[in-house]
Amino acid sequence: MRDPFKLAEDGIVAELRAAFTSDEGALVREVETIPGEFTEAEATHILRSTPGVYVGLQQARRPEGQSGLFFEAIFAVFVVAHGTHEVARRRGEDGVSLGAYLMAAIAARALERFVIDEVGTVEVGDIVPVAIEGFARQGRSVYALRCKLPIDLAELDLGSLAEFRTFHADWDIQGGKVATTNLPNAEADADAQDTVEGLHEE
Repeated sequence: MRDPFKLAEDGIVAELRAAFTSDEGALVREVETIPGEFTEAEATHILRSTPGVYVGLQQARRPEGQSGLFFEAIFAVFVVAHGTHEVARRRGEDGVSLGAYLMAAIAARALERFVIDEVGTVEVGDIVPVAIEGFARQGRSVYALRCKLPIDLAELDLGSLAEFRTFHADWDIQGGKVATTNLPNAEADADAQDTVEGLHEE
């Protein structure tokens, strides 16, 4: 099995993108992944991109009495609606806004019992309102769906990972312009140097 968390997250995002697309086009501005907890940068971006749907891994917990490498992954699906009036953005009663209630219902219907290849079946749990500082003042309503699915790390296959790949760049900064170069005497002439190492997939 490849990275099960990535497979799960990608599967959820793909299914939600399909669910929030009608014959007339997209019903929301974006369906994307975010960190498990909202950061200030993420919140700023989301405020500019609503209505939107966002998916993030919250935790992977071991079920009680379970041994081995079997976990229950919890993904949160945040639906973010916008509108001038609180009732309209929550209930969609102005005839223009896609209300947060309806967005949550669309997401729940799409994901309940959705099967993700190589991972398992999604189970939708609670749907709860989320209070994020500043969102209400900016005309946003947020609800979260907690979705769980099995993750078996015993099936993880690292065979596709090759040896470390090394990236190196010599940075030559002249007149405010930055360029990567292959300087003949880099140790002496480079204004800065970067070397990055990491595993990569074949």
